[in-house]
Amino acid sequence: MKKANRVCVSEWHIRIKIKNILQISLWLLKNKIYELSLDNKNIFSTKQPVALQKSLWLGGKFMKTAVYVLDTKVLEDKETFASQYAKMMDYRKKRIDSYKDDNDKRLCLGTGILLSYALEKAGENEKELEYAKKESGMPYFKNKSDFYFSLSHSGERAMCAVSKNPIGCDVELLDDSNKDTVGWTKIESYAKATDTPLAYLMGNKGSMDSAYKFCGFERGDGYVYTVCSKEDITDDVLEIVSL
Repeated sequence: MKKANRVCVSEWHIRIKIKNILQISLWLLKNKIYELSLDNKNIFSTKQPVALQKSLWLGGKFMKTAVYVLDTKVLEDKETFASQYAKMMDYRKKRIDSYKDDNDKRLCLGTGILLSYALEKAGENEKELEYAKKESGMPYFKNKSDFYFSLSHSGERAMCAVSKNPIGCDVELLDDSNKDTVGWTKIESYAKATDTPLAYLMGNKGSMDSAYKFCGFERGDGYVYTVCSKEDITDDVLEIVSL
């Protein structure tokens, strides 16, 4: 009986490995990646640069550089808020509880929902990740140095951007003031991507690194969405999340 059990377990592992290989092969064919070779910029060289830029190898999984947006108005419903709050990690619950204003609570919960969603799509177990903040206040995961994320919120919108490379995002509500909202989102997203203090940038003490690029998303909803990265990000990485 013991021999039979060992054989069954061995066969099971072989089947799992074959299944994983087939899944990877199908992904490569779907994204038209025909030639694979290492270079000093990305892990894949391909005839399809857009597919290359949007999908990166992370911890044995394919991770897409992605941007997520949530309309937090849906969290005005008390049952929806409570059910989503219950799913959050303790550090996120503490942050939500620290706000007195209900809208601020919804926005904080919204960014938490998006981060959890992004981690799930990347195949990560959030419970195994060690959330921390640098001295600058920039959040990161101690035990996942190759997973970058950026969070932002404004008005009734929460935003999250994830990538294998440094990335920053910012969302701002458009208003009737003379404020250069688009310009401001560029500064904010750049500060997050490079972990540069805003005061340093605003004080004209330093200039922006030209290697970083900006991608703005037009949704016609009265908000400005901007992402900063060294990648050529296109607007098809944006996903509107609904609960």
